[in-house]
Amino acid sequence: MAAMRPNEETTGNQRGPVYGRSVYAAFILIAAFMACVVFSAAQWKKHLMMQSVSIDGQKIVTQDDVLRLAQLTSQRALFDINLAALQTALQTNAFIRHASVQREMPSTIRVSITEREPSAMLVLGSHGEHLYIDDEGYLLPPVESAAIYDLPVITGVDSAQTFKPGMQTTNEDLLSAIEILKAAKAVSEEVSHVISEVRVRNGHDIVLYAFEGGTPIIFGQGNAVKKMAALDAFWKKIIVEGGVHNLQYIDLRFDGQIVTLPKASAALHAPMKSTL
Repeated sequence: MAAMRPNEETTGNQRGPVYGRSVYAAFILIAAFMACVVFSAAQWKKHLMMQSVSIDGQKIVTQDDVLRLAQLTSQRALFDINLAALQTALQTNAFIRHASVQREMPSTIRVSITEREPSAMLVLGSHGEHLYIDDEGYLLPPVESAAIYDLPVITGVDSAQTFKPGMQTTNEDLLSAIEILKAAKAVSEEVSHVISEVRVRNGHDIVLYAFEGGTPIIFGQGNAVKKMAALDAFWKKIIVEGGVHNLQYIDLRFDGQIVTLPKASAALHAPMKSTL
């Protein structure tokens, strides 16, 4: 049997505690360093002040509107600004469908806006009060903006009903008018520009009026896309050649054909039918 060396066991027992103390010390140093980093970062964030607001995506909503809703000032610390609350405040504006708010180092708040785009002007009552309305039926307040022009108007809506900016309408006449305008846009840009007015009649046949000459276009109810496609083809083939001013009306209510009545022969002849 080999004899144990005198200091072998003793030396082994001493290495364990020395190694453990070294790891513990290293851990303490790393923890202290991390604490310093966190503290320094917190102090750095605390002293970062907002110096500018960058806004993009708005055409109708003005920069002043955004700043007023956001209540942002250059005296606020950048990381004291509650981005979620700011986004909620911005979306109280009826024209703002969605707002995204972010911090950009070292001193900027960036606001990105998606707006609701008006599809038509809704004229209420005999005094010309008006609102705007988008493709989803959301009512929008009257504004002065270069981004709103050449919009068709919707008339004939029961003005006794309550219409407030920000609400989504459930009025059947209004929803039908919106579907007609959406169908016109889907068919072609040309036919969407034909319509200057959509007159609803409390559930009865809807009548459109053309920009050119104000010629009535009796639309009826339903089948919006099919009727707009027929009107588009008719307009390109006949109206461009003969002129809309010679027609007393255009009738889209008959499936597969368009009925017209020339002004000069209104009292003498039956309506003319065009099959498409």
